[in-house]
Amino acid sequence: MKEYKFKQQYAEFNKKAVSAQTIGEELIRLENENRLTPDLIISKAKNEEHPLHNCFNWDDTDAAIKYRLVQAKSMIRLIVEVTPYDEEIRVLTSIVVDGKPEYVETTALLKTEDGRELVLNRMMRDIEILKRRYAAYAYLADYCEQLNNIRSGMKIVDKVSTEVRIQC
Repeated sequence: MKEYKFKQQYAEFNKKAVSAQTIGEELIRLENENRLTPDLIISKAKNEEHPLHNCFNWDDTDAAIKYRLVQAKSMIRLIVEVTPYDEEIRVLTSIVVDGKPEYVETTALLKTEDGRELVLNRMMRDIEILKRRYAAYAYLADYCEQLNNIRSGMKIVDKVSTEVRIQC
């Protein structure tokens, strides 16, 4: 039998008292019987006896509020500014203040040394996440090595960050 667990950053998902093992097994069962889609999962989980039922918020008022938060976050991520060089950059960038996410104007963030460092550190973290995500695919091993080379090259980006075409 395969073992399933929550990714570390999603460990809090288990507050619903459904184990990762149960979720993994049920998703694979559904995938073996059907074409697995989010709609299928929700339609099956509506049944109060279904093993995935408690993974969802069935209080429509509360769920609607939470969905609006998802929509607001999407709105923030989807709006870009077109620079004079026809490049697109996000208007707002997420930062963490007092343990809570906030959004600041990207161009203002890049005007400060701390802001540039924050963005570069996030880029490095994202590269590491990509490496871990795709490391399981053996045939992509060469690309993971290329990512290491990109990571090394990021130090160069730090040196020229003040010369970025975004006018600071």
